[in-house]
Amino acid sequence: MNKLHENFVHLEELIRTADSLINPMTVDSRLAWLMKKDVRGKLFEENPKCFLKMNIGAKHLVLPICNRSGMEDPQIIDFSIKLANRMAGRPEIDTSELIVTLKKLNMLKKKFSQPIPKPAKNAAQKGNSTKNMNQIKSLLSNR
Repeated sequence: MNKLHENFVHLEELIRTADSLINPMTVDSRLAWLMKKDVRGKLFEENPKCFLKMNIGAKHLVLPICNRSGMEDPQIIDFSIKLANRMAGRPEIDTSELIVTLKKLNMLKKKFSQPIPKPAKNAAQKGNSTKNMNQIKSLLSNR
């Protein structure tokens, strides 16, 4: 089960990379859908995990972390971090809640800044082939 999860994580990373290469949009065009209330509401109903809720007094601030297709997007996460930082100076914002939200956003950002991990099977195969090549080189150099 763990291996299947690893494969899905790797596949999701590859799809996200391919999407960013195929659709090289600016941040403004990627965020234009956020201005449309019906699109935002539909995404929230379909994928509630795409938003982080933060209490700001009697209301909630909802920060997006996914693009319109429902995939986590580093540019959208950067936007949410900037928005949360702007809210820091307001008196109605609970600072402890803001700190927790910023930590979650920074963890997501860190996740996307790392290179795409290879599946364990591929890494093991590469390691074995490198080990075999090094053994062959050492045998040839001893002659």
